[in-house]
Amino acid sequence: MEKREKLEEKYPELGGDRRPILAHEGIFNGRPLRAGDDIGAAVKDATQAAKSVAGESSSSVRSPAPASAVASSSAKGQ
Repeated sequence: MEKREKLEEKYPELGGDRRPILAHEGIFNGRPLRAGDDIGAAVKDATQAAKSVAGESSSSVRSPAPASAVASSSAKGQ
């Protein structure tokens, strides 16, 4: 671990964000809320990201066949 710490001292950009995570579930699942973040902007960004992900996943899901089509296909089998 000492090598990593020395490397991070020399190149701070490798260290990453070490601020405490305040929220990581729900709308903050993809991008956690960290100490020092602007709560209003973080909620707005997370909500927009959640809506865009929900919109993408619902468009790729096939809708079930109408009940009338299922009933007519089962009636043909009898």
